[in-house]
Amino acid sequence: MIRSYKKMQGMPIRALDGFFGKIRDVYFDDRTWRIQYFVAELVAWFSGKNVLVPPSAVSPFDGTSLKIELTKSELKKCPEADSALPVSLQRQYRERTLFNLASGGKNISNEGPFIVPPMIDGEQSMSGVDPHLRSCKNVSRYELIASDGDIGGIQDLLIDDSLWLIRFLIAKADEDGPEKLYGPQFIDNIEWSLAVVKIGITKNQAQLKPNFDATRQLDTSYEYLLKELYDSQPKEETMHG
Repeated sequence: MIRSYKKMQGMPIRALDGFFGKIRDVYFDDRTWRIQYFVAELVAWFSGKNVLVPPSAVSPFDGTSLKIELTKSELKKCPEADSALPVSLQRQYRERTLFNLASGGKNISNEGPFIVPPMIDGEQSMSGVDPHLRSCKNVSRYELIASDGDIGGIQDLLIDDSLWLIRFLIAKADEDGPEKLYGPQFIDNIEWSLAVVKIGITKNQAQLKPNFDATRQLDTSYEYLLKELYDSQPKEETMHG
């Protein structure tokens, strides 16, 4: 089934022996668009920490809660979330650390705005960490940029829960405009520093994309949704590739 990331965010997580916490974020690989980890925010009596849960530990998804084939005790031993930071959090961590050093060791909070030191540049990740790990929470706030200009803001990511793959990004040009679907195969690059996702089509081609109706098209299979979208494609877009 196709699931909305934003609807999954905050969903309960259940271990084999009971409620354990909730989904805080979902991390994916920007080369394959395959889900790598669910970030589980543990309930207060487990000290409130966040741990990483791989999709291989997840039972078939029913759309109401994420059921994990582990006990609470086993889940507590999962790697903590800061052991595999996505690119955006790698950069934030590094920037706060460098600013902390530059400010004479003052305690810098991990919450709220922060100052970007001038020595940070490009899209390089921290040494020894994965430069392709991305956060659905952050990417779902980025702008979608065509080859010739801004398409609009990303509203959500649609996840296939049978394979735990991101199948589509949803974006719309303005508040009252229609939501449209874009496949990851057209994505050229994700730039954390600019908060943008660059896509290899023109603005005109983007306008030809079929509209997305969440009330009708969610909770369906990827194959059905893909066929429905393909059948609704204008011939002009097919001719332009």
